[in-house]
Amino acid sequence: KEIVTLESVLVAQRVVKDLQELCVESRNAAAVLSLVQPWEADDDTLRVLLTNLVLPEDRVQGGGPALVLCSVFLPQLLELQRPPSSVLLSAALDLCKRHPAAALEAVLFPLVLRKGGLNVPQCDVLTCIVKECMHPLHVAAFCHRLLSGEEQERKPVCMSQHYENVGTHLVWTESLFALFYSILSQDICLTPSTVGELISVIDERASEFSRSLKFGNFMLCLVSKCWHQCKNQRVLLERAAERTNTFLTKAILAKLRPAS
Repeated sequence: KEIVTLESVLVAQRVVKDLQELCVESRNAAAVLSLVQPWEADDDTLRVLLTNLVLPEDRVQGGGPALVLCSVFLPQLLELQRPPSSVLLSAALDLCKRHPAAALEAVLFPLVLRKGGLNVPQCDVLTCIVKECMHPLHVAAFCHRLLSGEEQERKPVCMSQHYENVGTHLVWTESLFALFYSILSQDICLTPSTVGELISVIDERASEFSRSLKFGNFMLCLVSKCWHQCKNQRVLLERAAERTNTFLTKAILAKLRPAS
């Protein structure tokens, strides 16, 4: 109740300190955070939580930074319909930069696996996190687990109240293709199995996204950046490209049909 009715940053800092002590003393921070529901606070309070709530890894169950991210920042993203405030995003990015592995488990995985699929504002936030907070090896490992890993490897970290919003399978939207385009554009070295899975997705979805420029950009980028892995599937990719109908179609086919 205090967290959602705070009137000053000073009071917020005191309440965050009380919350931190409760989490550590209970040794079950996830249960405390689930009861308190800090995600109901306003953006200024959420910023204070992201900046000041420190849960030591060795004194709470479930990973301290991951619990902070999934109880404070992730709930805002799951329902996001417009860009988040700069105050909230700046604090979240700072925490993600310091704890990229936690960001991967408690932000990237659950949001990409959102049952309703990614939308544009959500994709923009994930693109920022990938570009500004993640080492290329983190991103490559994330893509491998997401596309090639077993189902249990994709189990995200989130509060019990939010599990109903998160699935175990990808929902392919234009924004998800845009996210993978952004990843490929950073010269992330994807594993052969990851590239193979993306080629399968292209084959399955080409007709559905035949007029999508985001899909076309993703396909052109994959063929350009991963040609060594793609050339063995050239015929399949050509057939998929021929099912698209944008100004990018000719460019994709030209990449797939190099001059003799």
